[in-house]
Amino acid sequence: MKQKFSKNKKNRQSSIVNSKLFYRRGFSLIEMLIVAAIMIFMTGVLFVNQNSKKASSDVEVVARQIAAQIRALQNEALNGKRFDTNSDGVADINACRFYLDAPVGLSYYVKYYSNCAVAPTEIVSAAQTVSLTKKRVSIVGSSTNLFFSPPDGRVDGVKTIVIRSTIANVCASVSVSANGSVTEQRGVVCP
Repeated sequence: MKQKFSKNKKNRQSSIVNSKLFYRRGFSLIEMLIVAAIMIFMTGVLFVNQNSKKASSDVEVVARQIAAQIRALQNEALNGKRFDTNSDGVADINACRFYLDAPVGLSYYVKYYSNCAVAPTEIVSAAQTVSLTKKRVSIVGSSTNLFFSPPDGRVDGVKTIVIRSTIANVCASVSVSANGSVTEQRGVVCP
């Protein structure tokens, strides 16, 4: 009986070995192509999604940077910032106008002026040019010039600066109201 059982076992093993399923190893070309196509599709979706997130992040960072610069100018106007123009270590000139020039393009300018009662004169040593090229954004819409004058730090009228990504259709804005409050807004309609 033992012998009979072992013969049946051998017969079963030989039938499995002879089966076509046993000899099929690996994946067919069709299966590999389908998997490759799915992977390529998922990579493309991920790349597009990351690109728009990066654009949105770049625009938001620059909007915050410009808003911070405007708040700093306003604070300097309220406190009466002085400048050392002859490098002797003593602040010798009072600034009377604190100016942010945001033309349409890839940079904006921060300038300070003295002698506002007679003829405003730019304090050249304090001027700054901020480039937006590496941040992949630009200022769009219309040029915006705003300035704060001591002692109240107010701006004339409502001013808005619109920032747009150069790689996607994503915009944000920075607005300054007549009373001097600065607000940032994401997701505005791009001009």
